[in-house]
Amino acid sequence: MTLSPPAAEPPPRRLLDQVRDKLRKLHYSPRTEEAYIGWVKRFIWFHNKRHPRVRTGLYPCRRH
Repeated sequence: MTLSPPAAEPPPRRLLDQVRDKLRKLHYSPRTEEAYIGWVKRFIWFHNKRHPRVRTGLYPCRRH
């Protein structure tokens, strides 16, 4: 009997796909979804195509 290697996990979903899934789950209108996706795209482009999770440290948080 041959053992097959364990199934590899699927790659993580892309950020825009995650945003779309969340907006659809919350029943946002297609036009609102389109606007939000546009904002996210512009945000990513403005920050040189870096994922928001990777951007940590660019804007230090001030503690009061």
